[in-house]
Amino acid sequence: MNKKCSRCKELKDISNFWKNRSRKDGYAHECKSCIKKLKHYGREFSCEKCNSTFSIAHRNVSRRKTFKCQKCLAKQSIENLKKYNKDNYTGKILNEKGYELTREIIKGKYILSHRKVVEESLGRKLTKEEVIHHIDGNKTNNIIKNLFITENSEHRKLHASLEKIAFELFNKGLIIFDKIDRVYKLAN
Repeated sequence: MNKKCSRCKELKDISNFWKNRSRKDGYAHECKSCIKKLKHYGREFSCEKCNSTFSIAHRNVSRRKTFKCQKCLAKQSIENLKKYNKDNYTGKILNEKGYELTREIIKGKYILSHRKVVEESLGRKLTKEEVIHHIDGNKTNNIIKNLFITENSEHRKLHASLEKIAFELFNKGLIIFDKIDRVYKLAN
């Protein structure tokens, strides 16, 4: 199968194009050799923090706002986590979605605590398709009895069923909507 490169206008074999799921045909509109000729591709950069040199072999380098090495980027993400948790620090680090994080000893990176608890109880790593549902809705309650393994589509169904029950309770007058605070509350 052949394809025409939008930059050099040559008809080339499809193996000369990077895969790109967002395009109709599934491949990039420029061939690999044209992408490698771009001014930033594979060029060495100096880290803004530690001045070490590193290279980026990617065609979207021109879109980057900062140029930091992997080590400095990792340190910055940990600092951001600490800054986010500074105001309400309880000994647990929470990410921006409210999930508790645990530092992985071997790699030194932070992972979601509820996934670690389930992996330890199962004795295996979870797949990317497996999602953990907090039964009581509390994202920091990571005891094994409160965690349920599911897939993404089933997880959405669980939350939809919970929402359906909430609307039934609203219709029975057990839940009210406070327009001032813009939240649902239990009726007194």
